[in-house]
Parts: sequence; structure tokens; C-alpha cells
Amino acid sequence: TGVQTCALPIYEVDIKSAVKEAIELGSKFIKFSLGKFDPSKSSINNLKKLLVNLEIKKFDLHVTVENDQTMDGGNVHLLNRFLEECLSSAVSIGMTFDIGNWNWTNEDAYSAAVTLEKYVEYIHLKHVEVKHNKRVTLPLPIEQNSKWRDVLAVLPKGVPRTIEFPIEGEDLKQNASQYVQLLAKA
Repeated sequence: TGVQTCALPIYEVDIKSAVKEAIELGSKFIKFSLGKFDPSKSSINNLKKLLVNLEIKKFDLHVTVENDQTMDGGNVHLLNRFLEECLSSAVSIGMTFDIGNWNWTNEDAYSAAVTLEKYVEYIHLKHVEVKHNKRVTLPLPIEQNSKWRDVLAVLPKGVPRTIEFPIEGEDLKQNASQYVQLLAKA
């Protein structure tokens, strides 16, 4: 997509330094993992104050949380609760929706898309399968009845999309171009 992004897990870094770095890099998006969000203990208002003080709007920086590959950060109900609280508190946080990561948390990607679509500002595309008792990231299947197409149809149009799978073969440029064209039509 050509969109500059910065990705750091929220529980491993200081938000302030991560946002400052994203601004210095000219990023348009910065994504965090949800981490150990606990609705009874986590303070959305403190997060709001921090983001206002960092002037993210001045730099047109979009802060998102991504469904990650952990049971906490890839939990559709916790993500929805967090994003609902952000919305009701006027905290400028959206979602990076990773279609393949739902496989790690045994969540249904289509159901998650239906639940979370109103928050989605960025989409990561990949296909995940279990091979030899291990999850592996693969290119998106090109078949018309592929599940990712149904998921993508629910998500907002016009938001940036990123290919997050290995592109292989003799002609990498041609193969990448084919996937870009495939996604442009989806």
C-alpha cells in the first residue's frame, strides 16, 4: 500500500517513546497489541490523556490495536470491549484486523469481522494452515470460494491492506504484482 507504519506491542514498550518514534519516521499508522487489557483495571482515560498529550492528531497518526496470536490479544470479546470503551470515551484508537491471526486463537475470522468491522482502519492479509501440527503462514488461496474473500467483504472498503505472507517463485515481482491485482479486485 505504500503506507508507512510502525508496529510495536503495547505491553513491551513505552507508548510515549513508540509514538514519538512513529512521528519521527513519518508513519501514518502505529499498531499495538492489546496486551493484558482488563476492563476492571485498565484506564482508558489515562490512555486518552497520553494520546492527547502526544498530539497524534496533529501528525495525522492513526493508533490501532491488532488482533495478535495470543489468547488475550486475539480475543474478539476483549478487543471489542476495549474498542467500545475507546469509542465511548472519544479515544482515537482503531483496529488493525489480521485475517490470519484468528487461527492462533481459535476464533472465527468471519464472525470477528462482523463484530469488529466498524473499528477497522487497516487490514493484514495472510492464509494460515496447520501442517505437521504447526501453524504456517501461506499465500492467500486464489480460488473464488476462499474464506478470506468473505471476511474481506465484511470489512471496510478503502482502508489500507497489507500482504503478510511470503511471496515465492522465480519472478517475485510478477508474483507480488498478481497478489496486488487480486486484492485490488477483492
